[in-house]
Amino acid sequence: MKLLQKSNRTHTLRTRLRRWLLAAPLTALLASPWAWSQTGQAPRTDIAQQLFTEAMEKRDSGDVFTAIELFEALLAANPALNRARLELAVAYHQATRYQDAIKELQTVLDAPDTPENVRLSILAYLGQVSQDEKKPEGEHSLSYYLKAGLLNNSNLNASQAISTGLNTAGPTELASVGSDLVLNVAHRYSRKRLLNLAGNTAAFEWQSQATLSSNSYLEDQRFNLHILSLSTGPVFIAPGRWRVNATLQADAIVLGSDTLATFASFSPAIKFDLGSYRSIALESTFTTHTYSDAGNAGYDGSEILFGIGYAMYLPKADTGFELGLRNSSNDAEDDAFSYDLQEIYATGFHSLSAQSSLYLRLSTRGYEYVALDPTVGVIRDETERYVALGFNHDHQQGWLKDWVMNIEFSVVDSDSNADSLDYRRQLIGISWSRSFR
Repeated sequence: MKLLQKSNRTHTLRTRLRRWLLAAPLTALLASPWAWSQTGQAPRTDIAQQLFTEAMEKRDSGDVFTAIELFEALLAANPALNRARLELAVAYHQATRYQDAIKELQTVLDAPDTPENVRLSILAYLGQVSQDEKKPEGEHSLSYYLKAGLLNNSNLNASQAISTGLNTAGPTELASVGSDLVLNVAHRYSRKRLLNLAGNTAAFEWQSQATLSSNSYLEDQRFNLHILSLSTGPVFIAPGRWRVNATLQADAIVLGSDTLATFASFSPAIKFDLGSYRSIALESTFTTHTYSDAGNAGYDGSEILFGIGYAMYLPKADTGFELGLRNSSNDAEDDAFSYDLQEIYATGFHSLSAQSSLYLRLSTRGYEYVALDPTVGVIRDETERYVALGFNHDHQQGWLKDWVMNIEFSVVDSDSNADSLDYRRQLIGISWSRSFR
């Protein structure tokens, strides 16, 4: 015991455990297994208690594979600790190691000193594990989304600059009423068996979707904008810890009746769960732009974007906000259209009730161009400010049941050192949307 105490002072818990396990078995030093099981108490020996507590903490935090290692080490020293064996079975179940879980549960079930009430609980749990084992290795699911509404755009010319990357808005303003339509089909494959990524338990999904967004206007059909997007990519989720995704996307943009451009992008991102309804996200996007019209060939090029965002929900989870920074570099064939972009954004929402909520979006973007634009005679330097205020209401009854109404008012105001490129746009829209499965 003196040797053990000395080791406690000079080594980590795991190193101490391994050395101590080689020196002596735990059996004679632990309390009665079923007294422990029924009271929920860990064994009295300090080293075993610490190990059991650490294993439970690891499992509860989502680090199931580390928890399994710790439980296995504890049971290797004392196979009679049935409470630890049951907790190990739960960890095996979470890790989708069903046969291992069944084996541990059966061992406890067959023990002659297992109380009858514990046997009944084990039998019920065995049924659940066996049922989960019979499920397919992976699950496919389809979902559909429809949004339809009306909008009023105060400046069609400016809207195209925002939607397509063609920052060529001029002073001419043309207002029009139009339609707003979004159709989306999404496919998700969820793998049943969890992955062990550097000791972290992670679920795996592959998500793909096709989206058609369309704005059509009454006053001038040349400004009708249609975007078809196809995306696919893997998602890795460690519940309560982090989420990683990498998305490949292709966009075809039609302006008026002509194909304007095609974009191709790759967007890896990671989000870390900080606990207490807080998270931090790192994003990146690598995009290539190819324009169809020879007159826009100077815009062909690529863009690299990096960003960081912090999100937080208040304790009741009815109010939340997100703050973030983005920095991107757009390299166009014509240097007059190459620029660096810095963006600061903030979003927030507040739930008025279980069915209704308000949201606010704010952003400021600074465009710094790298070369003289001969059409305006200066190296462009522009600041774009955006604000949107919206209201959502989820209909719970009546003929609109399950549809969500959205009303939004937004303003974009852009100041340029080339006065002819200053613009302002106001957009008012109302729409209804619904998801189908």
